[in-house]
Amino acid sequence: MRGNGRCCSRRARGTAPRMRKSQYNVAIIGATGTVGRELVAVLDQRGFPLGSLRLFASAASAGEENEVAGVRIEELTGDTRLKDTDLVFLACQETVARVWRSRALEAGAFVIDLGAGNAGAPSMPLVVPEVNAAALARVREGRLVGSPDPAAIALAVVLGAVSQIVAIRDVVATVLDPVSLAGRQGIEVLEQELYDLLNGREPAPPRIFSQRIAFNVVPDVGGGTATLETRGEQVLREHVRLLLGDPGLPVHATRVQVPVFFGLSIAVDLRLARSVTVHEIESHLQSAPGVLLVASGGEVQGAPLPLPTPATVIGSDATHVARVRVDPEVPSVACWLAIDNTRKGSATNAVQIAELLVRDYL
Repeated sequence: MRGNGRCCSRRARGTAPRMRKSQYNVAIIGATGTVGRELVAVLDQRGFPLGSLRLFASAASAGEENEVAGVRIEELTGDTRLKDTDLVFLACQETVARVWRSRALEAGAFVIDLGAGNAGAPSMPLVVPEVNAAALARVREGRLVGSPDPAAIALAVVLGAVSQIVAIRDVVATVLDPVSLAGRQGIEVLEQELYDLLNGREPAPPRIFSQRIAFNVVPDVGGGTATLETRGEQVLREHVRLLLGDPGLPVHATRVQVPVFFGLSIAVDLRLARSVTVHEIESHLQSAPGVLLVASGGEVQGAPLPLPTPATVIGSDATHVARVRVDPEVPSVACWLAIDNTRKGSATNAVQIAELLVRDYL
């Protein structure tokens, strides 16, 4: 279902961390989940300087061996100790993360929280290295940093680049969310619903999503709120504003749950302070860190370059951008984004944060 992503690693050469230690002891809580497994793979692929690696999960997975790291899964219990651990990745549900966030900090570790629902409290800055790496300066004392919502990561990478050449007045985004954002349970629900429907059976009543997701789209991600926005839409707006350092930026989002296993895509419309050309936007995006642009008119051997889709970005660490269009009368720019939500949307972003931490702050 997923590629291994090895051919798509975009780590810049010649940027080895200036580390204060040669190796770092790392723990992953939630190591058998979709994101937890990807974390192990990304740490390996990017050559992170591991000393020891401890992988924690529930009793159901204890004793299993992670095939990438060759490390056995430990059961996470009340007696688990994190002494001498330098970095703890939290790739687990918020109810678990809340407990182990505190315990890891008490043990003296730096904590990287991959929970997409965290709201960026003052003690936990949200970081996308291509956008606001300087925010890590606040982490030295608090030792806690969050990796944002995957859709916010993709938007911030592109909006941060565009805002370097023209002010953004307004953001309208339609996000197509894959079921893997709900973890393994989301994947299993879609698998079972597809199996049932293709065999002439009515699926069981919804338990993860608000409605059946197979052969359907559901404009409800994160549940409703008092303002008629979903929680997922609120989180996206909060995270984008925090990442760009623009607390008043209008961000109008509609999030739609779609029957796709992996890969997140966004249709974006930006209202700008002045008119721009497609060439101006594409020229800047072409060199923007973390962006992989399919430029208008791009060809390979005489054939148009394929547009990025959830299926084609699996294994990539880039934010893919295509279909850049401008409206000089409004003025505005519209484009299409796609990322692998478990890599750049989660695991890769967290490991990039860790690389900066060991280079500059640990």
